[in-house]
Amino acid sequence: MLPLLKKLADGGEHKYSGIVAELGTDFRLTEEQLSDLLPSGTQSIFANRVGWARWALKKGGVVGRPETRILADYGTGAKDSFRGPRAD
Repeated sequence: MLPLLKKLADGGEHKYSGIVAELGTDFRLTEEQLSDLLPSGTQSIFANRVGWARWALKKGGVVGRPETRILADYGTGAKDSFRGPRAD
C-alpha cells in the first residue's frame, strides 16, 4: 500500500489505469508479469493487487474516488500515512 500512497501524496486526482502503469514501471515488472491474468481471465494479477490496496485505503478513509476509476487523497491520508510510527 505504501507505493500507492506515495503516488497519491501530491493531492491530485489520478486515473486508476495510470497508477497501475506507473507502479508497474516503478517495480520494473516485465510485460509478461504485467499481463499475467487471474484464473478468471478477466484482470491482470498486478492490477488486481493494486485494486485491493486501493480498496483497503478507501475503507480506511485515506483515499477516495471522486469519480469512477479516479483516486484522490482525502487530505489527511497519503502525506501523513507514510511518515512512519510516532515515538510517544
